[in-house]
Amino acid sequence: MLARVLVFLGATALAAGLPLRAPTPPSWGGVDKFAVSVNFTNPKPQSQWVFNYYHISSLKAERYEHPAPQYDEMCALAPSPYGDDSSKACTVVFATDGWSYLQFPQDNFCCKCENSFGAVRGDWLQDGGADYQGTATINGVESQHWTKQGQYLNHYYSSIDGAQPVRFNELWGPEHTLKEWDFMLDTFKSGSNAFDESLVAPLSCALCDGSCANFRL
Repeated sequence: MLARVLVFLGATALAAGLPLRAPTPPSWGGVDKFAVSVNFTNPKPQSQWVFNYYHISSLKAERYEHPAPQYDEMCALAPSPYGDDSSKACTVVFATDGWSYLQFPQDNFCCKCENSFGAVRGDWLQDGGADYQGTATINGVESQHWTKQGQYLNHYYSSIDGAQPVRFNELWGPEHTLKEWDFMLDTFKSGSNAFDESLVAPLSCALCDGSCANFRL
């Protein structure tokens, strides 16, 4: 019912030439702590796969579990023969100590990469600069649509109540190639403590050789 009211009000405002009344920008994921599977569209090379994502905004930490084959840009920073082998599964942890870690489970390999990127900020839409674009239907879900300029123009779609993520995308690089996260809402879980320990810095991970060094503070 709420979705219908918001869509009706938005349509009425547009027809009258009035600016849309923006709700409060949602937080990333809608909650402090959540886990979800993501159908990911990778811009270069163009490809798709599903990864598992775990995030805690208050700890500034998150985890990406990429099955093989994958072409993740963080995994590609790992030293050879790991970073240049897309046939290997890869896990990326932006840990609670402020560092990222690259893990290749099938080879029992882990290295400590960089400390300048960080996890997605939970309040990245709420700290200014976000523009409300109205509502849209994404994968059958009535959604709020927000944009915010970063390196590229970021588009974020949440459920109408802001409590769940629906889609994130941007047109990436000089070719404006689509980079997109479609959140698989049937897998969305919030508030669980089950994955907290997986966001702590892994033990016995030496500093990564190679490209990671370019991104260390």
